[in-house]
Amino acid sequence: MTKQPEDGIKSRFQIADWMVDPSLNRLENDGMSVRIEPRLMKLLCLLAEHAGNAVTKDMIFDTVWPNVYVGEESLSKAISELRRILGDDRASPRYIETVWKSGYRLIPAAVPVPEEAAGNAPKPRNRLIMIGITLTVLLAAAIWIANIRTLEQFGPVRPLTSYVGAEQSPALSPDGILTAFSWQEPESAFRHIYLISPGSDEYRQLTDGNANHFNPVFSPDGASVAFYRNSPDSLCHIVVKSLNDGAETPVFTCDPGDYPDLAWSPDGKKLAFGHKENDSAPHAIHVLDLGSGNVQKMTNPAPTLWGDYDPVFASDSKSIVFVRAFSEAMQDLYLLDGESGAETRLTSDIRNILGTVWDYSSDTVVFASNRHGLYGLWRMAPRSDARIFPVVMGDEARNPAISYDGKTLLFESTDNDVDFYSREVEGPDRIWAKGSSTYYELHPDISPDGTRVIFASNRSGAYEIWMADRDGGNARQLTNFNGPFVAHPKWSPDGAAIAFDARPGGNIDLFTIRADGTGQRQLTSSAQNNHGPSWSRNGKSLIFGSDRDGGWSLWRYDLATGRSSRLLGDNAFFGQESPDGSAIYYAKFAEPGLWRRSTETGAEEMITDALHTVDWGNWGFAGKELFYVARSGNAASLVIGSRHLPLSGALPQIDPGITISRDGQYILYARFTRTDSDLMIAERQ
Repeated sequence: MTKQPEDGIKSRFQIADWMVDPSLNRLENDGMSVRIEPRLMKLLCLLAEHAGNAVTKDMIFDTVWPNVYVGEESLSKAISELRRILGDDRASPRYIETVWKSGYRLIPAAVPVPEEAAGNAPKPRNRLIMIGITLTVLLAAAIWIANIRTLEQFGPVRPLTSYVGAEQSPALSPDGILTAFSWQEPESAFRHIYLISPGSDEYRQLTDGNANHFNPVFSPDGASVAFYRNSPDSLCHIVVKSLNDGAETPVFTCDPGDYPDLAWSPDGKKLAFGHKENDSAPHAIHVLDLGSGNVQKMTNPAPTLWGDYDPVFASDSKSIVFVRAFSEAMQDLYLLDGESGAETRLTSDIRNILGTVWDYSSDTVVFASNRHGLYGLWRMAPRSDARIFPVVMGDEARNPAISYDGKTLLFESTDNDVDFYSREVEGPDRIWAKGSSTYYELHPDISPDGTRVIFASNRSGAYEIWMADRDGGNARQLTNFNGPFVAHPKWSPDGAAIAFDARPGGNIDLFTIRADGTGQRQLTSSAQNNHGPSWSRNGKSLIFGSDRDGGWSLWRYDLATGRSSRLLGDNAFFGQESPDGSAIYYAKFAEPGLWRRSTETGAEEMITDALHTVDWGNWGFAGKELFYVARSGNAASLVIGSRHLPLSGALPQIDPGITISRDGQYILYARFTRTDSDLMIAERQ
């Protein structure tokens, strides 16, 4: 294949109703603004550069995926995504036409949108066209701005709380006068629910006792607050407490592993929440009838999903918007119709969503997401309009709350940091000083020779794979996905290559890259998830988890042939070969414990039940010794063979965060250096 120039179109241009801005990876149409992945923008620009003519598949591969081997399925998915965004129909295309046995053709002309500059007026014969385009763009911008102003007329954001520690999960009373939130005072061993009024620094403690309390929500009449109570003895309850006489009523016995999310229906009759019926089941949305005590399961996520949570009731008290988690860091909003039970997918971002709330004053939902990098608040009308508008950008905004009249907005402003800490096996913990940043460092792996570390970090604004020296110095970025979640890097046995997974097309796929950052190669491209690669002892294949059979199982990918073969099922999620090759060790999806299956006899046995479900990737081999993380309450220890080494600080959950050098002497692990959040308030003008 002949390599094509990669300069392409860089300035703004118009195709039919869409204004395209390559510099911002943005498309705009009638007030709607859509950000797309850089590769999709590169593909669109290439088609626009040759508008009206067919662009061959070879030219597309050379331009959009240079030096990376991908199959035609990746191109088909990219074209399908562009068509979806543009509102195109493959059968009757208005934008992108498939040219049989050749490639693709952009049907409308790509008309440049000139930058306004003195002395650069358009030529007379183009003046009318340019004026028309300019008016169209200005009109679209005016509509977009008008919509934003109509929805967002809040005044300046200011702090409501600024206490030591993390004030979390705010809830506003229907009249906007009281705020309930969860907080652990510095001298307390437990989180409690507190009440505060805007403009006052006086707070009142609502709960007490030796238990943690989360996610308060007001009843529609403002007379009661519901919340989660999670006790050290693993008892979990949803409790309703009267603000008048202080009476408490446990209304549901939950699972300690449940997401502590609650929504009270506007008619005051129901509570909705995410709940898992057993350890191996995904979370599903359940609704409790407060009058009868009956609980109804409302959603049925596939067993391969992480599940459904964070529900909010629509104004009819029947329909529910909820978050569906496909896997780690892959979530979208769904609407459950209260009459038919039909589910409608509202977003296709495949990003984190951390909090939702229904604004009854405008019949819209506001949600917190990192859909454009860092966390912010966004708004959409799920039953009438698919457009998504920004509400608050910056402040790492999460967990929004809105008063019933829509005049008061609350949210968490977070300041969290996860850093690596290192230690010799018998020595003290030390922060990985040269490699630290103010963002998240996760998924470390020490090279076979012990001199380098690879890891995932969002220090560049999005998660990428990074490499650094053993002490953290000389950190350099290896990948450039610029948005999709990139994770779980693993060294090849010879230290020459790195395997990892990423989500450029939505689902999780496997990749490899050379240790010098060149030769990136996509190995899988499918409608299923292929996750958590580890290398075979001889470096000729990868072991990975996949849900391609409908449930999680372990597969082997042959790097020479590109073929995958199934190793074992039984809900296996993440696996590694033993150092002597006699067994496959693995963790199961959403099940505690670590397992081993003999490669010779196929016999299976549980090695330990101490590995928590959140630590599915926090284990491995240091030389010939097995190591894993064991948790007890808020404490964690590292088990290496028969030794138990306490780990200080709070460890991340779900994200693997520990590695040991092959000689077993050097430990590197991730822990929270800072966990802080304050509540912010803004009022409609």
